[in-house]
Order: sequence, then C-alpha cells, then structure tokens
Amino acid sequence: MTTAHSVASLAPVFVVILSMLILREKIDRALWAVIIFGFIGVLIILRPGFDVFDIKSLLPLGAGFFFALYQVITKKASEYDSDETSLFFTSIFGLAIITTLALYFWHPLTYFSFFILPLIGVMMTLAHYSLIIGLARAPASKIQPFHFTLIFWAIIFGYIFYNDIPDIPTIIGATIIALSGVYVIKNQTKSN
Repeated sequence: MTTAHSVASLAPVFVVILSMLILREKIDRALWAVIIFGFIGVLIILRPGFDVFDIKSLLPLGAGFFFALYQVITKKASEYDSDETSLFFTSIFGLAIITTLALYFWHPLTYFSFFILPLIGVMMTLAHYSLIIGLARAPASKIQPFHFTLIFWAIIFGYIFYNDIPDIPTIIGATIIALSGVYVIKNQTKSN
C-alpha cells in the first residue's frame, strides 16, 4: 500500500508542471527545490531499479497524473464557478463513472457495507470540498508539497488495516517528504 501510494504521490510534481503550462503560474526556485526534495523521498521509498519496482507501478502513476489534472482543472474552474458548483459536477462525474463500473464489477453488499459506504461518501465529499476551497484561494503549485504528507496516512492505515509495517527506506523517505512540507509551511507563513 505504501509503495503504490508513493508512486501516486508524484501528483504534486505533475501539478507544478501543469500549473506552469495551463495556469501560467510562476514557480520560484525554492518551491522547485522543495518539490524535488519531496520527490527524492518518494524515490527512496520506491527504490526504482530494485525488486520493489513493478510495471504495475504505472497504474498509480497514471492515477497521480489524473489527480494532478483534476486539481489544475478545478483551479481553472474556480475562476468562473463557485466551490459548490465544482463539487456538484465532480460528484456527478464520479457517480457516472462508478455506476458504469458497478455494472461490470458488482458484488452483493454486506450489512457492513450499508454502514461504511455512506461514511466513505461523507468523508470523500468533505475532502473534495476542502480541496476545491483550497485550490480556489491559493495557487495550485503552492499547496502541492502538502500532498506529500499523504504518504504518512498510507503508512498508518496500511499498518492498521493490513498489518503492513514500513521498512527503513520507507521511514527515511517519509521523513524527507515531511521535511519538505514543513519547509513550505514555514515559508508560506513568513511571506504572509
């Protein structure tokens, strides 16, 4: 779980690149350095070229790219639409995709599903709404280093739900990722 999430954690790098190309945001050298520093943490966790790397890693890489594209499009849409409008259309699009996939991959629901699925729905709605609000009020490239901290949640939940214990390179890489996020937070408060 941690390895797959670390590959998907390249989304901030994609967002910074797409922000330059699509949103015409100016990226200063310090932010590039922090993004690269966080990326090095991801590479330490992933260890490409070793037995940990797998061709299946391209799937979370694609997920990271499309998550980045979603964020840049959401930022662009915030110039014209309200936060609630973006949330509504994101939800409708997600519902259409999930409904289509459910036609092919449907499994009968358990009693636990009737509890957990609405809970997941509420949490995801709040998460996406918070992301939409953040993107509407700050440059997309400036909030990306915070996404690197998601690796910690992958480590914690991987341990809780799958008894997946991170190894030493994962801990070192996650620490580097956290330090890059702390640096951005510190510099954001200085510049404000």
